[in-house]
This record gives sequence, structure tokens and C-alpha cells, in this order.
Amino acid sequence: MKGRLWAFLAFRDRRARAAAFFAFLVAAILSPNVGMPAGLPAIRAEQLLLVLLLPSLAWYHWRDPEARRLNFLDGAFAAMGFSFALTLVYAPLRLPGVSFSLRDPFELARLAEYWLAYRLGLSAAVWPGTARGLFAFAGLAALGGGAFALVQYLEPDGFNEAVTAVWTPARHLDALDRTGRAVGTVGNSNYFGLASGLFLSLCLAAIVLRTASRRWAWLAYAGTAAAVLGLVLSQSRTATFATLAALGVGFAALVLTRGKRAAYLPATAVVLVAAAASIAFVELVPPDFGSYHARFAPRELTEGSSLGIRLSRWRSIFAGFSEGGPAFCETGEVPGIPPERGHEPAAAESGADAAARERDARRKADVQAVARAILRSYCDRRRWPVDEPLAEVLVPRYLAALPSDPLTGEPYAAYVASGGFTVVARLEDPGDPEGPWYTVGTLPNMVLNPSFESGRGNPDGWRAIQGASAAVVSGGRYGSRAAHLVVPPGGLVYQNVVFEFALHRPYAVGIWAKASGERPQSLQLYLAGDFADGPRRDPFVTREAEIPADGAWHHVGLTFETGSVRMTTLQVILRGSGGAPLEVLVDGATLNEGPLPLAFPTAVDVDPARLVPGDLPTFADSPLLGVGPRKDIQLGAVDNEYALFLDRYGLAGTAAYVVLLLAGAVVGWRAYRRSASTWGSAAGFALAASFALLAVFNVAAGSFYHFQLMAIVWGWAGAAAGFASAPFQPGAARSFELAEVSRA
Repeated sequence: MKGRLWAFLAFRDRRARAAAFFAFLVAAILSPNVGMPAGLPAIRAEQLLLVLLLPSLAWYHWRDPEARRLNFLDGAFAAMGFSFALTLVYAPLRLPGVSFSLRDPFELARLAEYWLAYRLGLSAAVWPGTARGLFAFAGLAALGGGAFALVQYLEPDGFNEAVTAVWTPARHLDALDRTGRAVGTVGNSNYFGLASGLFLSLCLAAIVLRTASRRWAWLAYAGTAAAVLGLVLSQSRTATFATLAALGVGFAALVLTRGKRAAYLPATAVVLVAAAASIAFVELVPPDFGSYHARFAPRELTEGSSLGIRLSRWRSIFAGFSEGGPAFCETGEVPGIPPERGHEPAAAESGADAAARERDARRKADVQAVARAILRSYCDRRRWPVDEPLAEVLVPRYLAALPSDPLTGEPYAAYVASGGFTVVARLEDPGDPEGPWYTVGTLPNMVLNPSFESGRGNPDGWRAIQGASAAVVSGGRYGSRAAHLVVPPGGLVYQNVVFEFALHRPYAVGIWAKASGERPQSLQLYLAGDFADGPRRDPFVTREAEIPADGAWHHVGLTFETGSVRMTTLQVILRGSGGAPLEVLVDGATLNEGPLPLAFPTAVDVDPARLVPGDLPTFADSPLLGVGPRKDIQLGAVDNEYALFLDRYGLAGTAAYVVLLLAGAVVGWRAYRRSASTWGSAAGFALAASFALLAVFNVAAGSFYHFQLMAIVWGWAGAAAGFASAPFQPGAARSFELAEVSRA
């Protein structure tokens, strides 16, 4: 008995390795994240289990020559680890603005954990029941996930606050409450959709390859239907498109390799029926969550949408290669003069005398002259005059003398940063639509659709939730349109600005508002931010303003300064003060670097996804090795895994990552073609399709940094590698194992 126990603990018994493998998979599904102090990564139960199993796994590999044999997937892991290590050493030593962080080595630790999960799966493959166990795990996980998601969606008696909160951070729990996007035990609707797609591939493979006997068929069909339900309840566009792409790839592969010898009809039927029933359920029950089809409407896929912002971040990675300075150097045109489309001011009555209007005209001419001089200096020197007195830089080469305000005699204020500049003058005429602060410069306005000119019915780029509405109407202060906001108590209208804000810099937010109706309105400009250290700061900065019912437009603005922790997302929220209802017209929204909001007529709108923070090195500074993870200052807001890897690890690291994904797909394909077990063949086919799913999912999201799902995928890949290897085929003799067990 003692000998058998030792054989079990030392992984001499193949059943012990299989039991450890499935315990690892179950822990990955059920474990919540446990936060760690000092900004260190969270830990999970499957990680702790992997550490506990490490001695047994190491002993097994030490004693078994067959287990020590390496394959090309081990080589892919090693290549990726080498590229990671090279960047982690190179970036802090050679790139300005990059310092070593205690969190950076966890990148290598994460990769090592994935490799250990792979080796654990490989060690378990020799047990004949492993392939069937994988299918059972996927089916049961899909059933449990679908049922749990359904309860989350319906939320009986505060279920989500009491139960779902165990796995889900506050912001995703809030999204679940507002929109009904289920998160399962994954804690994020997009990743729950990805998990459902992975389980769907396994269950569907068992059907289409006729693997499941009658005794197991119910689990295959039920798991498929439940996985489809989970995918629909997640309402994840990224996971849905990626799953459809994987199904298309899998179908093509089956046609080429199996022809008519696959069960296409029942597999297609169960997917279509489950999808139709699930979508109909989301459309009809309950009615206050909106509709499923609205998330997939064409307007949701525009550049101003969340998916459009993610995809446009591809362009920001290569910004450093194409940066040739402002267009002024080629055209001589000052940015924002004349106004861009939608920024043209509507006619307004002057509120000042002729002398004040004349002084304002001079102020505008002076500001433009200073701006032209700064631009000319940049064209000559290829750098902005940061921390340099403008008088020394501009006089006498570009200006005879620095102009001053005609009334006060004070020089005009100028803000110059590494990303551009703004020159400012205070206007006297309260009715001037280019006031109250007249600004000219190159620092962009980072609000999408700031003049509300884009959108059919509802303005693009803006979201109204919790009963609020935002409708595009005519009669704007700028351009031809404005937005009519009707916000009940608890409702809000917002836009997420995804950008890695520079450290220790001033920023300003502004918007024009006019009371709609005969009653004054109380508007709250409310900012919330996501930061690289993890916690969300909500509220971050707020300002309340009374909008009188005088038929005039009033400007509401605020300023804030970033600190030493990188802000990666700023949520600009409009709502009633103190929970009061709000009904206003709004127009001319701005968000810019600098101590004052931009004058809207001269502002230049730029999608923040195309901007690169001026205080950080970029991919262009180190294209081969990247600039490192920089976990001490940034979270990595690039929702595109390939773009994120290019930025962090350069061409070398990205190539290694792509090779790793391809190697995983090849392992699955080999298992499909070589496994002597029908279960092993189905598991391999599903794995190959799943890597196609991951490859597409990574375009608008990312999977590498999600340990919960990657632990399952790489453990599954290890098992598939075993299914494809002759020594791991069912019934194959294992001299070491037989000898050791008999000796025990």
C-alpha cells in the first residue's frame, strides 16, 4: 500500500498524472483571482496547484527518458522565453524612459507556467481515458458555464452581488448589471465568450467526427447547445466573430480530409437551433436590456465604437515611422485655421463694444503669429521648444518681438510639451464663439465625434445608459448639429477615451451646453479613470455647473493633472448634478493636454488610438526588441495582442508568439491525423480549430495574458501532443512505468 501511494505521488502511476491534470483544469475553471499587495499579479488556485505538482512532475521527467524528449512546441516556448528575456534586459538599459519593474519578470514566469501546463498535459496523455476525459470536462464546463451565465443574466434576488462578485471585478459586474453581458466564472464577458467558443469546439468535434457513442452523445449535444448559449449571453462581438472564423476553418478542413464521412448535418443543426433560441431569448427576456442584434449593428463597428478603437490601434504602433512633423512644414497652414468640418461656429450676437471686438481681433492675429513662429522653429529644429524661453527661441529669427495683450500688456500664455503646443489668449467678447479662450496649436482634441455631426439618430462614439438618451438634432453651436441629452436620475451619457496619458501633465476637458426648455439645468461633468496600478478611480474629477434657461450656450470645463501612475482610460460622463434629471443640448466637446480647454473652432480632432504619448518610447524606437512590458507605468491598453507584442517585444517577440500559436495548431492537427483513438483525434481537431479562434480573437482583444484560459489551452495542447506520439498511444508499452510500479 505504501509503495502504491509513493508511485501515485511520484507520478509513476499514469492515473496519478491524469488525476492531477484534470484537477488542474477544474481549478482553472472554478478559481477566482486573489489579489496581491504592491501591485503584484493576482494568484489563482491552478497556479498554486501547479507549484505543488512541480516536484512530482520533475521527478517523473527525471526518471523517464521518454518524458524528457523535447519537441518543436518546447522549442517554440524556449524561443519566446529567450526573446522575452532579451527585451527585459535590453529595454531598461538602452531606452530612455524605461526602467526595470519588479512586475516585469512575471512575464517570464507566466510563460513558464504555460509550458508546465503543457508538460502536465503531455504526461497525462498516456492514460487511455485522458482524451475522453477532456471531452467530458469541456461538456460539463459548457453546461455549468451556460447555466451560470443564464442565472447571471436573469439575476434573481441580488445573485450577482452575492455570488458572481466572487469571480468578477467591480467594473465588469457593473456592466453585467447594466447590459446583461454574462461573465461566467471568467469575470469578463469577452473572455467568457472565448471560453464558450473553446468548449464549443471540443463538443462539436465529438459530434461531427462521430466520436461520441450513444452513452456520450447527450453530453456532446447538450454541451454544444450550452456553449452557444454562453457565447450569446456574453454578447461579445470579438468572441463571436472569432468562433465563426474557427468554425469556418474547421468546416473547410473537414471537407478536405473527411469529405462526406463527417456528421455535418447534426452538428450544424444543433448550432443553428441553439443560436436561434439563445438570441431570441436575449432579444425578448427581459426587455429592458436592449437587444442582441443592436450590438452587432453596423454602427457598432464604426471607428468610434469600442471595436473600431481597438482595430485602429494598429496604426498607432507605426506612428513613429511615419511621423514627419506637422503639415505646416509642407503646406504652411496653421492647424485648425480655417476650422475643420463640424467646427464652424454658428452666427452669434456680439456682447462687447467695437473697441473690445477690435482688441479681440488683434489678439487672434497675435496668437496666430506666435503659433506660426513656433511651427517654423519646429520645421527647422525638429523639436518643440520644451522648457525653453520662447523669446530666446523665436526672437529675432521668427518674430521681431513677442506680441502682448493689447489691454493688459502681458505676453500671451503658451503651453509647450513634447507632443506639441498651444498658444492662448483671453477674449473680451462673451458672445464670440471662438472664446472665451482663443487657442491655436498642434495639441489635438481627443474626443471622438466632439461636434455630434456623425450618427444616425444617436451620436457615434457616445453611449447613453440606464434610461438616458442622446439624440442628434439640428441647431448646434458648431457645425450644423448638436446632441439633445435626456438623462433621468441615475442615468448618464459617456465616452471612453482610451489613451496612455502622459505622466505629470495637465489636461483639460470642456463642453458647451444649453438648457433645453424653460427650466435651468444642473450639469455634472464627471470623470472616471482606469490606471496602470489596477484600481479604477471613480470619481476621478468632477465639476457641477448651473445652465440657465436663457437660450444661450455656456461652457463647462475642468482641468486635472496626471500623477506618477499611468492613466490608460478616461471616461467622460455627462449627467445631472446630485442625481437630478437633466435635459440639455451639448456641442463642442474637447479633451486636450494643457491647462485650458481648446477653443473648439481651432481645435483639431484626432482619434486617441492613433496618438502615441510623448513621454514614452515607441515601437519605432526599438522595432526589433520592443520597449518592454513597462508594468510599472502602464497597463497595456492596446486591445490587439499582435500590436501589444510589437510594442512590448518588437518583431522578434511577436514572431516568436506567432510561431508558438502555429506550433499549437500543428500539434492539434497532428493529433487529429495520427491518433489511434477517435477521442484523441477529435481533441486534436478541436485544438487546431481553437488556435484559429485565438488567432482571430487576438486581433481585437488578447488571450496570452489570461492565465485561466491559457492554462486550459496549453494543458490541452500537451495532451494532444501525447495523443499524436506513438509511445503515448493506448496500449503502448512503457518500460519505465511498468518496471517502477511492479517494483513498488
